[in-house]
Amino acid sequence: MRDGIPIPDVIVIGGGIMGCSAAYHMAKAGARVTLFEKGEIGCEASGRNCGNVRVQLRHPLEVPIILEAIRRWRQLDEELEMATEFRTTGNILLTFHEGELEGLEGEVERLRGLGVDVRLVFGPELKEIVPGVSDAVVAGMYSTPDGHANPQLATLAYAGAARRAGVRILTGVAVNSILAQGGRVRGVDTSEGALEAGMVLNAAGVGSPALGRSLGLDIPVAPWRYQVFITERTSYITAPYVRCTGPRLSWKQTVSGSVLVSMEPAEQVGLDTSVTAAQMSRPMRALAREVPTLGSLRVVRGWAGWFEMTPDDLPILGSAEGIDGLFLATGFSGHGFAIAPAIGATVAELMLEGRTSLPIHGFRPSRFQEPGYKKEEADGKLSHLWTLSAEGVD
Repeated sequence: MRDGIPIPDVIVIGGGIMGCSAAYHMAKAGARVTLFEKGEIGCEASGRNCGNVRVQLRHPLEVPIILEAIRRWRQLDEELEMATEFRTTGNILLTFHEGELEGLEGEVERLRGLGVDVRLVFGPELKEIVPGVSDAVVAGMYSTPDGHANPQLATLAYAGAARRAGVRILTGVAVNSILAQGGRVRGVDTSEGALEAGMVLNAAGVGSPALGRSLGLDIPVAPWRYQVFITERTSYITAPYVRCTGPRLSWKQTVSGSVLVSMEPAEQVGLDTSVTAAQMSRPMRALAREVPTLGSLRVVRGWAGWFEMTPDDLPILGSAEGIDGLFLATGFSGHGFAIAPAIGATVAELMLEGRTSLPIHGFRPSRFQEPGYKKEEADGKLSHLWTLSAEGVD
């Protein structure tokens, strides 16, 4: 290891928004933290998503997490002393299908029961929220507490605040393995040598399974590719983040006026991040069908990222079975960016105090090996929308 590196209390592996948020909160609580990132901060999933922050269509286990996250998002710019471009704009889920109204009504009822301001909108009200929306769109589910942020800026904001809180962030340094002895974590072995620590957080996203294998742990996380395209700047279209039940389109207008467009379901193609002109055409056709006036927008560039999917599409969060001092925060299945402010604080509580204010038992890493475990299925007629990697969704 480099000369002069002090022995930390905690090592965090992964410089995405989850690792940076957790490191920031632990340092604020007084821990000495070193964070390793093999590339640059936010260079993988955290910097490649669309920045959607939503309550609607969350798995019941995630609802208390996202409600706390949204509370934190609203004050994050001031707390981190950097703009994240988070705006409380609302989130609207459109449908072309009359048959989905019953399911949407059920989701509205569920969220209202949790105190969320959400309603179905039709006709003139729908067109007021999304000007130019096609007459073929039947309705929209509009939740007002939701919003969106700039994922690159938000991740960098957490990294900057973490540094100011005392976190040592080492970029360009890969962690090769996690070291343990006698059932207790000892530290990590990196591309620049070994470093000891009493606790280690594996927040390496799609790289977390390989690090688990170094200790004989099975971390069931798989990369599923999704693609994002950004258009030229245009005049005001709409403030809310807009999604559609089918085709599974997702888009927002950025602060600068560009439109950020993504389409699901994701593809299980390993770590391939290639993007082609043919792949760009499908979401842009879907966007033109949804809002015809957007059909003439020119695509400036596109990129691909990964959802770090688990077998049940729920995060893996908690202490690793059989290795004291090792913790996991991975497998967020496309939902990690939105809940990162709450998860970072929760991880800090868990690692430093042995407790959490938010319920995370349903995300425990050991669940996959427990007798009788089976994938939890979401209730309701729109349950397929909770799975970002679902195949066969039109």
